[in-house]
Amino acid sequence: MSSGKQKYNRMVKQPLTTANSKDDISSRTKIPIKILDEVYDRGTKAHGTLSPSMKKRIAPQAYAMGRVYTFAYHFKQGGLEFDNDLATKARKLINKK
Repeated sequence: MSSGKQKYNRMVKQPLTTANSKDDISSRTKIPIKILDEVYDRGTKAHGTLSPSMKKRIAPQAYAMGRVYTFAYHFKQGGLEFDNDLATKARKLINKK
């Protein structure tokens, strides 16, 4: 199974291991950085709900960035299963431009 980062990198046609900042993702997808910041913040909070064994294996920042990659991928490709309110807000902001 591919990670959110790998799916995102495949979508934007770059090596699967390439690291991207939220700014990089925002500029490629046109998703406003403030929306990606909210997705990230929700990811760090969601990390706190993981099982203790999962918490040991993945840092809150890594978990949150994985959520950002997954959000960006599904925002563009469809099938978003979380943060739909932020996706709606992002679409409204993108369409205003």
